[in-house]
Amino acid sequence: MALKKIQLRPGIFREGTNYANQGGWFDCDKIRFRFTFPEKMKGWVKNSTAQFIGICRAMIAWGTLAGQNYVGLGTTSKYYVQLSSGGSFIDITPIRVTTTFAASNLMSVNSGSASIYIRDVTNAGTATVGDYVNIANAVTVGGITAANINTQTGWVLTGVFYSTAPIVANVITTTNGTKTISVAWANNTLEVGNFISVAGLTGGSIGGITLAEMTGVFVVTSILTSGVTVTGFTYSVPTTNATSTASGGGSTYTIGVSDVKMTVGAAATSTTIGGTTGTPPATTLAYQLQVGLNVSTTGDGWGSGTWSRLGWGTGYGVVTASTALRLWSHDTFGQDLIINVRDGGIYYEAQTSIAASTETAPVRAVNITTLTGANNVPTVAREIAVSGTSRHALAFACNPYGESDASPMLIRWSSAEDITDWQPRTDNSAGDIIMSTGSQFITQIHAKQQIVIWTDISMYALSYVGAPYYFGLEQIGYGTSIIGPNAKSSVDDSVYWMGDNAFYRYNGRIEQLQCTVKDYIFSRLNAAQAEKIVSGTNLALGEVMWFYVSSSSPGPDYPIDSYVTYNYLQELWYYGSLARSAWLDFAQDGLPIATGEDRYLYNHEVGNDDGSTNPASPIEAYITSSPFEVEEGDSFVFVRQIFPDLTFNTSDGTSPPSATFTISGYNYPGAGITEPTLINSFGPDTAEVTAVSTTELNQFTQQISLRMRARSVSVKLSSTGLGVAWRFGAPRFEIRTDGRR
Repeated sequence: MALKKIQLRPGIFREGTNYANQGGWFDCDKIRFRFTFPEKMKGWVKNSTAQFIGICRAMIAWGTLAGQNYVGLGTTSKYYVQLSSGGSFIDITPIRVTTTFAASNLMSVNSGSASIYIRDVTNAGTATVGDYVNIANAVTVGGITAANINTQTGWVLTGVFYSTAPIVANVITTTNGTKTISVAWANNTLEVGNFISVAGLTGGSIGGITLAEMTGVFVVTSILTSGVTVTGFTYSVPTTNATSTASGGGSTYTIGVSDVKMTVGAAATSTTIGGTTGTPPATTLAYQLQVGLNVSTTGDGWGSGTWSRLGWGTGYGVVTASTALRLWSHDTFGQDLIINVRDGGIYYEAQTSIAASTETAPVRAVNITTLTGANNVPTVAREIAVSGTSRHALAFACNPYGESDASPMLIRWSSAEDITDWQPRTDNSAGDIIMSTGSQFITQIHAKQQIVIWTDISMYALSYVGAPYYFGLEQIGYGTSIIGPNAKSSVDDSVYWMGDNAFYRYNGRIEQLQCTVKDYIFSRLNAAQAEKIVSGTNLALGEVMWFYVSSSSPGPDYPIDSYVTYNYLQELWYYGSLARSAWLDFAQDGLPIATGEDRYLYNHEVGNDDGSTNPASPIEAYITSSPFEVEEGDSFVFVRQIFPDLTFNTSDGTSPPSATFTISGYNYPGAGITEPTLINSFGPDTAEVTAVSTTELNQFTQQISLRMRARSVSVKLSSTGLGVAWRFGAPRFEIRTDGRR
């Protein structure tokens, strides 16, 4: 018998059949290749015990002159800044609009409930359930103290009620001897405590109550039903009891409702109205930016469905920041931060404001249009960036000068060193340029000395060229797609991205990467959620990763659950399952950080376990080879011993580390694997069976004894233990040829 060294080709290969990949690796999860040998992926721990609200889609890290290291996080609901590693998340989400009350008694509460109904005629019509609203200068109402109502971090809206519906005649009814007014309004969505306004009543008094007393603003006291069907509601007039039961109201009149509802910090002890004051300091509601969608939607608008599916010149609808998957772009302007919600406004947060913020009293980012000296600042943009060489702020797919609607191929920039001055003049360097090839801007990324831009069908490089034009635009590609706005990474002089059906690199020229797992990845990708795809780098290991939603990810949220990695130093591919919605390399501690679908921030490359649980859980990792022929393949071989080549050098568990080594035998291509029957050690078994041998390996395992007869074999190494780290080398097999049948 002879010893045969088994050294498999590095990287995972799925661009063919299992047998065609003879001598290579075919399947894996949570492994990587270093110096061509597979090893288990390192672990992760929570960066902070605090959770953020929403799913994070973008992160940025930057430092200050004082040595502070910040991280900005844009989620589907808010924008946060973390002031130090391990710290809490400061909510700096900008305010969208503010209501200042000029009257009192505009809050309604019900005894035993912490819900408050607030009548906001000005802004209820643009509010949505899930939005966050700050309250200032409210007063105690129904036993709920002002401290339990006022908030700088925001209450979430649990209901929005807005209607100015005309009501058919003769549906107002009085009840004899009471102040109760019944209004027939089928299938209304009102709740007890809602404010309603009654206007436009005509005719004479009803049941002895004048129309003037029934007109105005009231609170819903009950909901009328017939079985399970809502038929109307009641309210009470302030002074007069009806002298009869009667109906009236005239030919048409209006019932209006303009309420927002939220749950505050304590329950009411009585049913009443109040809480607001029109005297200084007036009560205010400050609506934060509307929350965005957590799923991609289909349609014909910008960002609807998957990217680049509509042909060049195909019409598009109007998309706003609240009607598409919530994505952010951000960049630093010196020590300060500029943020932009996709297809929304551009906001600014000074470093001094960040430093002055606390979790309960944040200083929020403000729209640049509100800053002193603001001159023709874009009011809407798809993305923003800052030129590192010239210190111009840039807005992509923004509104032109003097217009309000976005132009999908326009790029504008501010004057150098000034984020407020966007009006081109002879005494500044503001300007604009239009991309000519394509129908809409998709995304951009900083590269060395330039910004690389994708439209729906082309690519450009934007470079600073100095006066008088300041920026020059060069088309560098045509017919190249990008699958989503975050599916790109920049590494040194190269840019990597994921297209509709391939992976690409730009390093002065565009090239399609030779991907050995392309069909596997694109066949299992949920293309309808392609906008969620996010790319990240691990420069210490030469890796570019793409995290995506697989076809098996459950709805309705379709969370990211998978990844694919390209090792550009070794030109190898591998993949696995991991839920990461945003990734940032070299952050506060020099480690990669990433956000999970569980709304936590994680430090990666730490330990060997899954730190999302307490205590930590094992990382289940494996790698499986394709069947390989130990000899020529036309003969059976008899395998008696295997001398494993496996190290556990960086394991850190309390128990001795181990891994499971499985060898499977095959007689024919496509043959199944069954449990082996007894094999005679002095010759081959006459039964036509395949075999599987499973052995638990530890650092002291020197050899594996087995009895296996097959034409080809495959190997699998897996581990499920705490603290386990392993690296697989080149094992030796003791074999002998054992005939052709």
